[in-house]
Amino acid sequence: MHGLSLTIAVFVFALFVCAIPVSFKRERVPARMKALSLGACITFAAYIWAALHSSGSPQSDAAGSLIHLSAGCLFLSAIRLAGNAKLPIAFSQSAPANLIDIGPYKRVRHPLYSSYSLYWLGCVIQTGSATVGIGAALLIATYVILASAEEKTLLSGDLQFEYLAYRNRTGWFWPKNLIKAPSSGTGQSV
Repeated sequence: MHGLSLTIAVFVFALFVCAIPVSFKRERVPARMKALSLGACITFAAYIWAALHSSGSPQSDAAGSLIHLSAGCLFLSAIRLAGNAKLPIAFSQSAPANLIDIGPYKRVRHPLYSSYSLYWLGCVIQTGSATVGIGAALLIATYVILASAEEKTLLSGDLQFEYLAYRNRTGWFWPKNLIKAPSSGTGQSV
């Protein structure tokens, strides 16, 4: 693997690690969030090992780096808004005080989880490692479970009607209506 690709991956992971503690509502970090962080660190260590010992193609190296950079950009734009709103940290029992529907949140309900998922996908593409793939799959599955639980909390709380309207116009981890079908005269899109 090319040194620049590894540098990009380390830089984006460092963004995740450094920004999270200062960007969320100050509260005790739940034990399950600590376990998730440990899983991410173990998967990152497996990625580093695989990256240093793999002979991946230049194409997979470049694709992974582009995905890492995209994940970093999405993360930075989303974490800035999350930090301003002081959202609760993952696995927290508290609900957000307000809904963010600007920036990446205008198109995707969970841009932070999307950025993490993209990042791990980039790691798998770069290394082709089964170990990294298993770690990435477990982490992404956890993000899906977290997003589902957070949505249930929002749909049963004070923001339920606002959140329902928001949910209907935005994608979950990926924007809705990103690709529009050619017009067939009906005015509908896919």
